[in-house]
Amino acid sequence: SLTVIYFAINSKPFHSSPNIVEKQALLIPVTTEKGQEWGVNIHKNKKYLAYTYRPEGQDNWQIKIKNLELGEEGLLTDNTINSQSPVWSVKDDALFFIKNTEEACNIWKAKNVWENPSFEQITECGNTVSISPLSLGHQEEWLYYTHLNKSDKFISARVNLTTNISEDLTAPPSFSFGDYASFISPNGKHLAFLRAISFS
Repeated sequence: SLTVIYFAINSKPFHSSPNIVEKQALLIPVTTEKGQEWGVNIHKNKKYLAYTYRPEGQDNWQIKIKNLELGEEGLLTDNTINSQSPVWSVKDDALFFIKNTEEACNIWKAKNVWENPSFEQITECGNTVSISPLSLGHQEEWLYYTHLNKSDKFISARVNLTTNISEDLTAPPSFSFGDYASFISPNGKHLAFLRAISFS
């Protein structure tokens, strides 16, 4: 289950113990169900939580959402298909996530997730399963993701959410397996990503 951790750090006076910092952690469980959880994402208002959840004994991952103030929770997707990597909209209560089939992945957007969800496919993200996190620009003009290119290398890319036009952002060298998990900075000026040069 997910756990929220709060750290209270209190430094003792320098003259008594200059190299000691006391840390006290208060652990508060957020979920208590049986199964596996992955890819947690918190809404900008800190009220809502989304994460990838696989119930005990099931094969497929689902997107689960929770209202942290009310303690209410529910599944946004069902167990007929793998759904992963949720990220909240920076504008409203919509949620972006990846749907995986055996041979392809697609990025979707769910609107009105708490009442009557509606779903819209945004773009494709390759011909293989992807669990790479999604990232949104600070004005939600761009959605950043990873996909497999024609050379069978993973590369970081982005799609314009207004025009639906995609563009590649990285060019991994021939000796690498590709680039994964791109993250855009809050001001939209810097992109960080992982480059894999071996399976480890």
